[in-house]
Amino acid sequence: MRQNVKPTQEPVPSSNIKDLFFNSGLLDIWATSLEHKYIDRFGNCHLTAAGMEWLFKELVEKFKVDMNTAIVAAGYITIDSFQKGADLPNNELTQRNHILRDETTGEYFRWDGDLPKQVLAGSTPQSTGGIGKGAWVNVGDASLRGDIKSSDGASIIGIKKPFTNSIKRTVLDCLSEEVSPFDFIGGTFTEKMQAAV
Repeated sequence: MRQNVKPTQEPVPSSNIKDLFFNSGLLDIWATSLEHKYIDRFGNCHLTAAGMEWLFKELVEKFKVDMNTAIVAAGYITIDSFQKGADLPNNELTQRNHILRDETTGEYFRWDGDLPKQVLAGSTPQSTGGIGKGAWVNVGDASLRGDIKSSDGASIIGIKKPFTNSIKRTVLDCLSEEVSPFDFIGGTFTEKMQAAV
């Protein structure tokens, strides 16, 4: 039935019943479609919820690859792990490019204090000097992944659309262009719509 309704070209926001009916179909496509994109009533292309999820997964995977490449390029030597102790003579780190993994978080740290640094089995970054300047410095991606997963995560990811003269923006800026009833509290669709207005 929706295919038979031609939307108007009235400016946003339009309360024309044709636009409301057309847009309700787009909302269904946005929320339930497995396709990554949809076209709005003006002919503009947008990401669906599945498309956004796909984009975030792609960005995280790319970041993981880039981080591992950076660790190798930086010349880090991984000595596994705090919990197992530094697998070196006397359990001591002796070089600035030695890094240890915290098995509980998956994060990698290098020692920024005086060398040699002894790391016995059963250690954590906190129990062997703390985290910060002159102590353990995070060089891994786990903390960034945690930041990206947070409710503010979209504000730290940059994006530049592949169009001539497009500008770099945050993912949050791009996602904030559209408002969905699913952005609001409420259990049912009707409750969400009421909360949105």
